[in-house]
Amino acid sequence: ASPRGHMDLRLYQAGMSLQLRPELGLDAGVDSSLPWIALREAWAGYRYELAGEGVLFGSLGRKDRWIGPGRRGSLVLSNQALAAPALSLGGAGAPLSWARLRGELGVGWLDGERSDVNHPGWLFMDLRWMPLSWVEFGASRVGIFGGEGRPMPRIGQLILPTDPHVYDD
Repeated sequence: ASPRGHMDLRLYQAGMSLQLRPELGLDAGVDSSLPWIALREAWAGYRYELAGEGVLFGSLGRKDRWIGPGRRGSLVLSNQALAAPALSLGGAGAPLSWARLRGELGVGWLDGERSDVNHPGWLFMDLRWMPLSWVEFGASRVGIFGGEGRPMPRIGQLILPTDPHVYDD
């Protein structure tokens, strides 16, 4: 059994937003632990409405992120792991009725232990196009780089990895 409880705290003021989501849990069983508390989400964001039908947005902090068209089945990394800290910038709008677009670019780091490399950086990009209200196409990319004891790749290799296994991954 793994009972959990959480609360959402949200503040909004003139385009600024702040969200905190603490979670309290108790894992009972073979690998049981004492009651624990985690900050599932903690981020600050800004949203700027453009003239017409458009918006620019950005956020910094630990935030659940979904990449790709739709919501179900389009995960960045997992649907149960703590969100990773990141900085992201993006925009959305419909310059023409058939050209509803949304794009986001972000960079951060994975702050948990991993079996391959600890604390690597991660990069994500997402572009969506909705020609009709019920049809959505998307292109997304998620990648990790660097980490403890590993060299940082050149910026060009982060954006377009032509040699992704140069470090014996």
